[in-house]
Amino acid sequence: MFSIQARCLDCAEIAPSLNEEIWALYGQAHTIAFEQFSERWQRLDKVVLFRHRASGRLVGCIGVRFHDFLIGGSKPMPTLYFGQVYIDPAYRGRMLVQRTVLRFMLQAKCRHPLRTCYFWTDALSYKPYLVMANNLADYFPHPDRETPPEILSLKAAIGERYYPDTFQASTRTVRKPSNLLSDKSVMIAEQDLHNRFIRFYAQCNPGHANGDGLLLVCPMNIRNVTYFVRRLIAGKPRRSAHHAG
Repeated sequence: MFSIQARCLDCAEIAPSLNEEIWALYGQAHTIAFEQFSERWQRLDKVVLFRHRASGRLVGCIGVRFHDFLIGGSKPMPTLYFGQVYIDPAYRGRMLVQRTVLRFMLQAKCRHPLRTCYFWTDALSYKPYLVMANNLADYFPHPDRETPPEILSLKAAIGERYYPDTFQASTRTVRKPSNLLSDKSVMIAEQDLHNRFIRFYAQCNPGHANGDGLLLVCPMNIRNVTYFVRRLIAGKPRRSAHHAG
């Protein structure tokens, strides 16, 4: 972990040369066009870049977005979103995504100590789902628990704001015009379905083979932070969630 250096900067600070460097990493596992990839940074607030400390080589990237939702006249629901995420296969299993989530979770809790903040993402593959299932206590959809009404309302608000033409309200998935992933390691094989979390993801996202995304939401609460930190200390966080999507 100490061989990796993380840097967070505003998306507005991404110079053309840096954008091309990020694209050289991200584009190797995605079918998205360079122009569309570049345009997406304009919708995000921050980017977290991971570099090999000795060589300076870029080995990972995470795009971050913040927004406070007002639903039905309730108090604001602060949210944190991750997109444009990719970690070089050689550097997976080092908890880069999970540690970054924890970092932003703690920052959000400090800014809103009396409110519940929520993390969400549009999971194009089952692996982001495994990140939640293997490392958090509360996340939705959950194979053993009904999704609370406030989470359902938040998902509907996310769909209306960010995916007005492609959000599928019945499944709470996002329809994609094509499969954006070319990384074969994220494709669900028959043997993968023996894992109940992968099986549940496939059931919740019937269009996963076509590249559709499943909205994942978890409350950034003390219960989740405590659960994750305990697993981290015990050396139990799972490394099977090689995030792409």
